[in-house]
Amino acid sequence: MAKGRTTLPLYLQIAARIKKHIEDEELMAGDRLPFESWFIEHFNVSRVTVRKAIDHLIAEGVIERRPYQGLYVSQKEMQMHSDSPIYSFGLSDDDPNITSKIISFDTLSASDKLQQIFQYEQEEKTYYINILRYYNGKPFTIQSVYLNKELLTDLDIFALKDRPLYEIIEKDYGLNISHLNVTMSISVPTEEQAEWLCVSPLDNLLEATDSLCLSDNRVVRYAISLYTNAIDYNYTVYK
Repeated sequence: MAKGRTTLPLYLQIAARIKKHIEDEELMAGDRLPFESWFIEHFNVSRVTVRKAIDHLIAEGVIERRPYQGLYVSQKEMQMHSDSPIYSFGLSDDDPNITSKIISFDTLSASDKLQQIFQYEQEEKTYYINILRYYNGKPFTIQSVYLNKELLTDLDIFALKDRPLYEIIEKDYGLNISHLNVTMSISVPTEEQAEWLCVSPLDNLLEATDSLCLSDNRVVRYAISLYTNAIDYNYTVYK
């Protein structure tokens, strides 16, 4: 009697794919994992399958659940990758002193404001990425980035580790980036933002809101950034 090929249960296949992202250092020790909804959509599986995969990885010690915070790559992994650079997200400047770290990312229902910004004709979702950026290891800005899911269908978040977002937009999706609209103001951080930036919640910070626009004026990325005075900034305005 011929032996049939044994197929791993789906949740173990998903667990293996998540683990590979960690082993390949696309997710670093201490990084927060996406929410369940992102895994469900990314892998096209059920919530039950995702939860079983996560429980399996927790049992293996690969990831850990922190009360009221979410899922993180286990600190055990920190010993394996302690000499690795901070997880870069493809959004860093050319300056080698600037590095970036993911706080969280997810797929969310677009608010009324985002539906208007992205010109959605019907209710649509948006990619959300929360990024902390460092200069010489010191946090200097925290960014809330929203990406137009209607334009960037099936975007692979992990691909942004090695490639700039601008390159993916133009080369992978054939979209022509035209200009960036920026508005600046003074704002105070939330308690959580202040903790990430190592500042007081009462500090006045520079807030920059920008919209990355295509040649037809559609917005492909909308971002809100808070900057500390950790480094000096120079601004050039072109008319």
